[in-house]
Amino acid sequence: MYKNLRFTHRSSFIFKQGWQQEIFMGSKDEKLSGIEDLLREKEKIEKSINERFQEYVTIMFTDIAGYTNFVETHGDLAAKSLLQTHNDIIFSIIEQHSGNIIKTIGDAIMAAFFNTKDAVIAAADIQKALKLHNKNAETIKKINIRIGIHAGNALKDGNDYFGDAVNIAARIEPTGSAGQVMVSRPVYNSVKDDKNIFCSFHSLKKAKGKSEPLEVYRVFLSNEEQIAWKDKKKRKDVSEIITITAKPVKQFNLMWKLSLPVVFLFILLFIYPGFLNRIDITSNEIVEKYLDGFMYLQNGDFVNAKKKFLDIKEDDSRSQEGLAAVAYRMREYDKANQLSEKSLKLNAGNLYPRVIKGNILFDNGNYNKAKELYKEAAHLDTPIKWQKGEAFFRLGRISSFQNNSAKALEYYNQAMAYDEKNTDIITAKGILLEKMGELTQAMESFQTAQKLAPNDAFVNAFHKSIQQKIADGQDKEQQKRIDTLIDDLISRVKENKTFEAADRWTSRPVTLFFAKMERKGTIPLREGQDEFFKLEITERLRGLQAVDIVDRGLLDKLLQELKMSSSDLSNASTALELGRIISARLIGNLTFIGLKNETRLYLKLIETETSAIKISISETFDNESNLDDIINTIIRKVDEKLKLSFPIKGRISNMEGNKIYINIGSNIGVYSGMVMRIYSNTKEKKLAGALKVTSVEPDKSWGEIIKESEKINNQFLLESNAL
Repeated sequence: MYKNLRFTHRSSFIFKQGWQQEIFMGSKDEKLSGIEDLLREKEKIEKSINERFQEYVTIMFTDIAGYTNFVETHGDLAAKSLLQTHNDIIFSIIEQHSGNIIKTIGDAIMAAFFNTKDAVIAAADIQKALKLHNKNAETIKKINIRIGIHAGNALKDGNDYFGDAVNIAARIEPTGSAGQVMVSRPVYNSVKDDKNIFCSFHSLKKAKGKSEPLEVYRVFLSNEEQIAWKDKKKRKDVSEIITITAKPVKQFNLMWKLSLPVVFLFILLFIYPGFLNRIDITSNEIVEKYLDGFMYLQNGDFVNAKKKFLDIKEDDSRSQEGLAAVAYRMREYDKANQLSEKSLKLNAGNLYPRVIKGNILFDNGNYNKAKELYKEAAHLDTPIKWQKGEAFFRLGRISSFQNNSAKALEYYNQAMAYDEKNTDIITAKGILLEKMGELTQAMESFQTAQKLAPNDAFVNAFHKSIQQKIADGQDKEQQKRIDTLIDDLISRVKENKTFEAADRWTSRPVTLFFAKMERKGTIPLREGQDEFFKLEITERLRGLQAVDIVDRGLLDKLLQELKMSSSDLSNASTALELGRIISARLIGNLTFIGLKNETRLYLKLIETETSAIKISISETFDNESNLDDIINTIIRKVDEKLKLSFPIKGRISNMEGNKIYINIGSNIGVYSGMVMRIYSNTKEKKLAGALKVTSVEPDKSWGEIIKESEKINNQFLLESNAL
């Protein structure tokens, strides 16, 4: 009966404690010496590898924009033809400029150049050649690519390159649009003085593993293209600022009406080219500083952000707004509030100071007042779209917390309209849709988020969870197995039967399920943060030695048959009773207490047999901490306590001379080399010797006696880490 409840894979326990360590691990000094020797040897090897294989190289990555959609729309044959034309054009240009094709990855090309200038000129020539090709080609045969270039040290293995230089080049490539060439700061420094290469700063890009954001520069195909881009940027930035600063709040309606002629005159003069040249010197500089400051802030560079905002005159509301944003991000709440008030006094129509004040209230749990400020901000305009997206996102979080899912979804959609590539917003929408039972739409959200952030543990956890839910719903065989188990369990409940192990000594898997999850205090900014902890803790517990997790589908179906809901599990006695019915040894409870800027997590594992708290763990973490690291710490502590609470126990099933047959194997955690103590099968449990495991199979193992204080027979007991 118990075996039928297992739906998950189990790996083995690894116990190395007590005298086993003394026998096989050596003394502390010996271990330390060995580790130091290995580390020294490792340093020598790494130095040798770098000296022999490291090379300064310029790496180029190219990628066809929209290629996946092209394949889906036009089919494999048309895609293959397009790719062949693409290769014919690009390969020859790379080779003409002394470049080497390293590899092709679908529609992407990786190439290497020894001369950085050659790489940049080759990239420009490629875009020019494709521009010429597209001019005369049919729509279906037009080719548009992005190019990214970086120069640095890389490890060379044969004709291939690996390492940081390659990774950075790959991350720079998608920062551009179709037809553009993007390069890193080292590349820019190498070519900036060349009069025939036209390059300007484009943006900052946050890169994984880098404390500072990457500076990305754009290479233009001609001087005219560069001048036109700069002019367009100036016009766009200045016009947006004028549009925003010209909009007052309602209490200034009279002033607004009186100043309309002046505003229209200003706009007219602004459009007039002769006057534009005179105002660009002052107005555009302020705009650029304002936009650059928020760009630095978004990338976590508070120092440069603050410098930019301080460069704007103190009596300009944008200076106070920017400094307020920096103070908030640095958690100087009082200062952020004061600066926001100053900004609003200088310009009552500013949007972001309201968001900052709302954020301070949100972080302190004052959601209703925060909501009022976010709503005010949502009716105003800003030249930086994500600021308005932030207001809608926070409104969505509050509505979700207040169990108004429909309104929360509406706000998340509005937030995405202003910040469409924000994975926090996209996953929030997906999690909400999942709660509402819209699994297909939820999956679409998670897939979009995963494309934007393929290495985000938060995104991947929910993507995997929804995939499993959809698959389980379509797996008729699994549903049939669950139904059979449910019938068996229900009949046991009616007959008042509970599972009793035939052998109370021999270890069996530690089966558990999570009964209750609750939050007190403030809520986290990220929708689904608590669910993420539960998902990841559950998933990683599956990987621990001899641990089974009760299948959620089984639990939900059983609750349904017993006419209960998940909320009923918050009752401790109900949860314990259900745990006994399904033979779970442990019940898990998760509690989150939200504090200002941090969260306190409590994990309790309760034994169903005794109702005692078997394991209790608490962790306090900053809300901006790496959640993956927190979960790893929790799992490590759980693993250690499980090993102490549930030592591996077995019996000698047979003996042939010195060879011992053991009735448990790797599915309980036995491994080759494990040392187990031998006890006589008496009430006193007298120590009789020790054995070492020599070979292991999933449900049995073998060993040999290494110590014997009395004659051992097949009635004796075994234990892995007894004191």
